[in-house]
Amino acid sequence: MYGITRTCRIYSFISKHAVRQRHNSVWKLDGNINNSTNDLNNQSLKMQLLCPTNDSHIVSGCGFFVTYRKNGNFLTLNSFDSVLNREIEKDKIKTKELSLPPGKGLKTVSCGRSHIIALTNDNTAFAYGLTSLGQCGVVPPRSRILYIVGDAVMEIIGDKFKVFQVSCGLDHTLFLGRNGKVFACGWAADGQTGTGATSFNAVPTPVVGDINEHVVTRIYTGANTSFAITESGLLYAWGNNEYGQLAIESDKPQVVEPRVVDDCSLNGGVRHIAAADTFTTFMTESGQLFTCGYDPGHTDPSPKLRQYNNECYTDVKTGLHYCIKKMASARSEE
Repeated sequence: MYGITRTCRIYSFISKHAVRQRHNSVWKLDGNINNSTNDLNNQSLKMQLLCPTNDSHIVSGCGFFVTYRKNGNFLTLNSFDSVLNREIEKDKIKTKELSLPPGKGLKTVSCGRSHIIALTNDNTAFAYGLTSLGQCGVVPPRSRILYIVGDAVMEIIGDKFKVFQVSCGLDHTLFLGRNGKVFACGWAADGQTGTGATSFNAVPTPVVGDINEHVVTRIYTGANTSFAITESGLLYAWGNNEYGQLAIESDKPQVVEPRVVDDCSLNGGVRHIAAADTFTTFMTESGQLFTCGYDPGHTDPSPKLRQYNNECYTDVKTGLHYCIKKMASARSEE
């Protein structure tokens, strides 16, 4: 769901509008990261991570982050306060190695609130972590087993379904096959799985609707939202729309099956989507940013897309309640 790749340092900004310049680019954060025990407003925290090579990657969940190397055969779980690692010393980060089966090389990793999906070079997905809501896509052999460690999701979906991309929301997961079809599992109270269900799916299930008439090329997830872009450039969205974060006009707070986002602001094509909890940011092919929902820059939630400013950006990332934007130029933005 959230991640920063190919970097050796992560900066966590606590102030509402914090900026850090690095390598001729600027990352800007909007929103607040709150700490219930410390007043951290208007402060910046720096964490040094040792990443020995350029192919080191970092992805994060809630209370943990994962480091890995492309083509490697293990992940390193770094837990601070997570159900993934309950035996944690106070104020200590505990590290655990999660191994893949022999001969498997990592392609990418995605994290949810308390689960991890690792995708290998042979397009097989492996699941780790909490699966009480079906978010790992693997049915436990006994109903009381709530944790999965390295089980292959492919055995559930079917051997002929090769996973091209995975994306984890808080408690749901999307799988995109090489055939352009989307499967989903996990918590679905807001319709975020797109299967028409509003309880949960313990097994990856095809999304429903006319999205299946198209070839999907990319998938994205927010906390309780999901997005897909087709080969023809159509943008589909589904899930929680309480604040208009799907960019869809609807009289219901949940959209339980994929619907086309029809907004002329995105006619030039969408390069990337960064979805948070109550808002979503869309980056166009030309580098412009548009937001919808209840985002840090506006006090009125709306499904209408609003352009962030006239600057061009090369990347955008979100957490649950904040957004970091990478500018095309090195000029700081206050």
